[in-house]
Amino acid sequence: ANREDARIWLSPTLTLHGDEQGLHLNGTVAVPEAHLQPRQLPEDAITVSEDLVLVDAQAPTNNGLPLSMAVTVTLGDQVHFQGFGLNATLGGTLKVSQRPGQPTQLYGELLILEGRYKAYGQNLAIDNGRLLFQGPPGDPGLDIRAIRKIP
Repeated sequence: ANREDARIWLSPTLTLHGDEQGLHLNGTVAVPEAHLQPRQLPEDAITVSEDLVLVDAQAPTNNGLPLSMAVTVTLGDQVHFQGFGLNATLGGTLKVSQRPGQPTQLYGELLILEGRYKAYGQNLAIDNGRLLFQGPPGDPGLDIRAIRKIP
């Protein structure tokens, strides 16, 4: 992928097959190198209040074949993220799982191998950072230690 906000090199080993139950995607995707520089948060980054009611909203329809997925994504040592005050080198492995009619699930961890976070006039070094996924992608566990060195 070569976009203004992301340059990503992928090495996929995927198998897609279909039967009367739908489509099935299995395999691995290695990401040896990536440079991610998002300019703004995606719209779905902010959750909607649970008491929101849409009047005359129509239920989404799925006219395609059901999709099931079991794909492992592994980040190499050249994956860099820069945005929203964070400048970091990332690593780790995630398993992406989906069953027909169910939301996508993530299992595994993303590691902040080396990083700095700057916000509110503070410049912090990330000594240890992990995002732990055990279900919905929007609800990771966080294990991050950031320190400020005082001269």
